[in-house]
Amino acid sequence: MTNKIYRNCRPDQDPLQEGLFPSDINADISFDAHIGMGSRMTHPSQHISLTAEPYVAVKYAVKIGNPIRIFAVSIDEWATAENLHDFSEGKGLKGAMAINFAKASKEWLASAVHIPANSCAYVYDEMSGDDRNVLAKDSYQAAVIYFSQKRKVDVNRIGAYLKEATADKREQDMVEESSASAKILFDLLAQASADAATGDVFAVHAVKCIVYAIIKSVRFVKNS
Repeated sequence: MTNKIYRNCRPDQDPLQEGLFPSDINADISFDAHIGMGSRMTHPSQHISLTAEPYVAVKYAVKIGNPIRIFAVSIDEWATAENLHDFSEGKGLKGAMAINFAKASKEWLASAVHIPANSCAYVYDEMSGDDRNVLAKDSYQAAVIYFSQKRKVDVNRIGAYLKEATADKREQDMVEESSASAKILFDLLAQASADAATGDVFAVHAVKCIVYAIIKSVRFVKNS
């Protein structure tokens, strides 16, 4: 069962301090209308769009040109059957457009509710001021050690890609990679993040490498 959902937050949102609010908690926008309009929504809505897949949050941030600021939302005390709705399989929607959008985006809606700050957790924020565009070679080596020795992951497939992701090639052709590979990297990110939280320095470097690799992959897909 899903216990975390994700959102790419706008620059004016500060979920760690303020939580997440809908644009108008008293609005009356239908589920179908909100999901069908997506990022084109111009009317205030009582719904907050979230996704079961962090990869989707990155994809849409890149698509509309927003900074990548991914936050995880825990499904805990704030969530009830009345204010949190899982549309990731399209069930409960009426229109074909909304159903297709919801399934593609693995969409959840939080409706007419304030999601508290203590339910929001930082995943990645490229506005944080850290220089994460170019990672040192030792980060790549540490990541390979982490994957091959600690997680027993076959690095033959991802090793070369992680190496490309840590190179200074922002103005050169991006490495060709599919969106499916970005999803694989997100699975690895979840594992590395858990280990990094325990103070594992190799896992910390692995997290940095994976995050940058995911961003490159998504931006390649968008521009291909």
